[in-house]
Amino acid sequence: MGAAAGILTVVALHAPWARSGRVDRTSLDLLASAGSVGVITGWVQTLALFAWWMVTLLVAGSSVARVAGRARLADQLLVLLPAPVVALAVAVARSEVVTARWGLVTAVLAASAAALCAGVASWRDATAAETGGYGDGG
Repeated sequence: MGAAAGILTVVALHAPWARSGRVDRTSLDLLASAGSVGVITGWVQTLALFAWWMVTLLVAGSSVARVAGRARLADQLLVLLPAPVVALAVAVARSEVVTARWGLVTAVLAASAAALCAGVASWRDATAAETGGYGDGG
């Protein structure tokens, strides 16, 4: 479930996040536009773009870890997913220039679901390792 939600998050990055005039813009379009008009510049722009590409890398890394049999690492990578997604979503939602679209909500919900599933799975794995069982204390 967490891996599927992570993949949905990456797909939602390329879905319409906002409408500006007559044009629907993806999250990546919004970041590029913000840089072009000087809304974000310098290290803030660099950090925003880096964080955004990290979303894709986190999901890819999590998928590779899961295939390699490293379920706990896969879960720990997905726990980090909502931070950049929610940060940009809040900035877009508060903007007076654009109107939020369905891709924004999908990305936030999917990233949050991925992190929640991964957090629960990682906790269960840790508890099972400590108790020598299935996380039920015995």
